[in-house]
Amino acid sequence: MMPETALPAIRARLWRTTAFRLAVAGALVSSVGAGIVFIIIYLSTVGTMSRTLDREIAAEVAEIIDPGTHPNSAAVLSATREQLEDAVRGTFAALIGPSGQIIATNFANPPRAVGWGWYSAPSQGKPFAPGITVIRGLGIKLSDGGVLFIGESATALVRLKTRMTIAFAISFAILLALGLGAGVSLGRGAVRRIGRINASLGRIMAGDFTRRLPHAAGDHEIDTLAASVNVMLARTQALMEDVQHIGNEIAHDLRSPLTRLRAGLELAQEAEDAPRLREAITQAIAQVDEGLELFSALLRLAQIESGTRRAAFTLVDLSSLLRAAAELCEPAADAGGDHFTTAIAPGLTLWGDPLLLTQLFVNLISNALRHTPAGSDIALRAHAAPDRIFITISDNGPGIPATQRREALRRFGRLNEARTGTGVGLGLPIAQAIATLHDGSLTLTDAAPGLRVEIALPHPPRTQARQPHG
Repeated sequence: MMPETALPAIRARLWRTTAFRLAVAGALVSSVGAGIVFIIIYLSTVGTMSRTLDREIAAEVAEIIDPGTHPNSAAVLSATREQLEDAVRGTFAALIGPSGQIIATNFANPPRAVGWGWYSAPSQGKPFAPGITVIRGLGIKLSDGGVLFIGESATALVRLKTRMTIAFAISFAILLALGLGAGVSLGRGAVRRIGRINASLGRIMAGDFTRRLPHAAGDHEIDTLAASVNVMLARTQALMEDVQHIGNEIAHDLRSPLTRLRAGLELAQEAEDAPRLREAITQAIAQVDEGLELFSALLRLAQIESGTRRAAFTLVDLSSLLRAAAELCEPAADAGGDHFTTAIAPGLTLWGDPLLLTQLFVNLISNALRHTPAGSDIALRAHAAPDRIFITISDNGPGIPATQRREALRRFGRLNEARTGTGVGLGLPIAQAIATLHDGSLTLTDAAPGLRVEIALPHPPRTQARQPHG
């Protein structure tokens, strides 16, 4: 049972909900539309019947008084009596003398007014005739001051007016009630849904980042918004976990060089001769350089992932860039006794950052040289497909097991037990970030034996395929 103190707050929220306001606005618009239609029908129906009555009255007057003449009471008396004898039910006539006396009539209390008018029977008196309480009539002033009155029953017309007015009032009330009911129903539903969403957001703000906003399957705007927010929350949770993980990894990776740095400084402090002191200082500088390398790599990765380097994009001659990257790595391959081959298709172009692309391929080739034994076969190949450009760097070294390739692409994910070497564990993540920045992908596969790194990059748009930068 909901507490009574919560009801006013719920009502206050209900009146402010968009669903309630839209429903009420719709009901009001519908009611106004119904009112306009009613007025049109009312005026059309009642106006037609009123004009028909007026034409009938005018025709009866013309039977008594010739148009254009101005007779006196005596002149129209005979014609009036004939009209009274032939009058059907609902037709009324009266001749009033100059002094106000009733000369001839077929109903009680005939009106003495001149001109068109609506006349109702007295509420306390008798009706004009059985069942007739309203008359529409025309009073004509005669030359001697008398009045000739001709009228027709308007009771049916007045009853129609009343019924139409009541029907409209009932319809208007029903439409308004339905609109208000729909508004209350929709508003309560919106308040409940927003309440559940706010409760979930409260738990998220309290630290439960696994919480998600409730939503149902469908195209309702609240469900669509909740689903989008959930995607954002999942991404935020992943980023926070990454930040926490990175912090832990940085602390772990800096512990060793800082420990060695402290030990070296203690040795330098105790050194009694210059050679030992210089050696301790050299080792301390190496440990500082290792920490600086870590932070420099993190800054490069953050800059790449932020997307700010897209401003430097230009049309790149990818074939020339790959050949230049291969030439930079050939001396290291020769020094290690490795067999380094290239197969680069001509005419490859790409819209991107030439400096980052050079770093991408030089780093991948250097990784292959560093993590394979002397005398290994390393190959760089590039070709164009209908939808993408594919570049592969493969070797026949120890490779990376399929179960550990995801770890290799993670920050600080070094697999020293599989591929020997040093580093901060950010080479492959930086390479993957560069590929992603260029709307491409980086995949690790088995070269059987060895490792194959495959990069897929998009072709440049046709509007930008002009004069590539080498």
